[in-house]
Amino acid sequence: MGMLILVVLGLLTYANAVRHPFVHDDIVFILQNPSIARWDNIADAFLRPSLPEYFQGLVTPYYRPVLEVFYRLQYSLFGFNPHGFHLFNVIVHSINGLLVFGLLRAVLKNNATAFLIAILFVVHPVQSQAVACIAGISNVLCAFFSLVALYFYVQSVRHKDHRQKLIKLIAALLFFIIALFTKEQAVFVLGLIILYEMLLSGQHKDQALIRFYRMAIMGVAAVGYLSCRHVLFGSVSSAIFENMAELKLRLLTIPGLIEKFIGLLLFPVGLHYYRSANILDPYVLPILLFVFLSALAVMLVRRLPLEERQKALFGLGWFVVLLLPVLNIIPLVNEYSYVAASEHGLYLPMIGFFIFLVTVIAHECRTFHPIGVKTAMAILIVVLCLMTARQNTFWRGEIPLFERALAFEPQLGRVHVLLAKAYLFNGRIDDALHEFAQAGAIMTDYAQKAKSPKARRFYDGFLKGIYADSAQCYLAQRDPVRAIDRFNRALAIDPQDDLLYTNRALALIVSGQMSDGIKDLQTALALNPGNLQAANNLSICYIQTGQSERARQLLQWILSRDPAFGAARDNLEKLERSRE
Repeated sequence: MGMLILVVLGLLTYANAVRHPFVHDDIVFILQNPSIARWDNIADAFLRPSLPEYFQGLVTPYYRPVLEVFYRLQYSLFGFNPHGFHLFNVIVHSINGLLVFGLLRAVLKNNATAFLIAILFVVHPVQSQAVACIAGISNVLCAFFSLVALYFYVQSVRHKDHRQKLIKLIAALLFFIIALFTKEQAVFVLGLIILYEMLLSGQHKDQALIRFYRMAIMGVAAVGYLSCRHVLFGSVSSAIFENMAELKLRLLTIPGLIEKFIGLLLFPVGLHYYRSANILDPYVLPILLFVFLSALAVMLVRRLPLEERQKALFGLGWFVVLLLPVLNIIPLVNEYSYVAASEHGLYLPMIGFFIFLVTVIAHECRTFHPIGVKTAMAILIVVLCLMTARQNTFWRGEIPLFERALAFEPQLGRVHVLLAKAYLFNGRIDDALHEFAQAGAIMTDYAQKAKSPKARRFYDGFLKGIYADSAQCYLAQRDPVRAIDRFNRALAIDPQDDLLYTNRALALIVSGQMSDGIKDLQTALALNPGNLQAANNLSICYIQTGQSERARQLLQWILSRDPAFGAARDNLEKLERSRE
């Protein structure tokens, strides 16, 4: 009955997310994934970053080949129907709730506690960012394989038959390896295994050497994965120690980040995308508050009986260990001094926090009437379900998603850019121009403050995109003069971008500057002979200026490069008919 309740709660809480479209990262990793329909190159997924080329070099490489395999499987099942992808997320999340229940029932030996924590895991609003966003499958799927690995590991410890112990340990190892190749953060599951062996496996009479071998086997898998990743993409330590002054600020920010995450778990209000923390904010008060909270946790743990104390410590350890990947030790910079404090980073860590919290509350409230406690829990669960269902609605489109993010993160230029693009796509040109202007001011300020050439190039890249997209807005408003000005600003940043010349040519032609437009198209082709759109546009200009033979030769050349280029074929046919 309990398992049925978990599944029903998961499906009902996220039912309204299933009808949503692709948004933001979904578009990048699914709609714009050139390999999603291919199986002939599946081996490449294990040999290259799981990231579009234009992101590479800007962020730490993603290496998630199993996730790439699942994207292909989903495409085989659903095509580009977003509802199938959303439903897949919801189903796997609900199954994860069952796994949490089964795992904690074995670890904590308390069905009621395990069931309550599993429900909180399934319905908590913080989970919306991982479940309601299709691209959040990286968190959901990695959690699935990690939880299965932990479940088999615990069963291996608990089982008395040596043959069964070995079989379950091998199963745990296999699922741990799959989890590692699904998302990098799975490496920290090794920390949970060590915590379990230290705190909760003592009642099983295995020799210390056997326990060491169990942990060592899992450790070898983690080291092997990290070595593979290092060979393919280099060490992540270079990103950690690249700027020692910044590293110090990031470390000083950790207490405040942990407090933010605890606050979101206790009071899940104001949830939004692109949540950030400023490493330049004062850190003394957060550190003092962290010391107070740590002292309070120690006091509460000391009040517990030994067995419950070990469970509470295991929960705290789970929470801290699985938070490590999202505490910006390895920098997760949104922009300038703002580091990521993403809610989806709590997907698995929250289990540990609730192990601690429920264990402590159960002890402190042991004299309360059971009916009153159950009623309070039922009310809490209903409230959380409703909050989650509401949070899901912000993923119904990019405008509501980024408008909400901007309400909480107005200092992030990229959020202004994303909202501006959403406005542009929906024909709200004036709103788009306003957001592009805001983004431009922010990114210009960051570019001027940037000390390293790499950071300067990063912000200049944003500015180039802002100017180019603003130019498109002005073209939509039939204002080619301002469009040309914005293209000029973009080309001042990157004079080697053939697409900028291609697009500026259109603005020049619309404004009556045909010869300058032709020069831009010729420059675009000189920079990139594969820019067939520029070549086709240039052929049209030749036709309009009476250079029919040059136009014919150019169109024939385009079709020799790409016989399927329909616009060039149509233009050539029209040109030939006009000569008859």
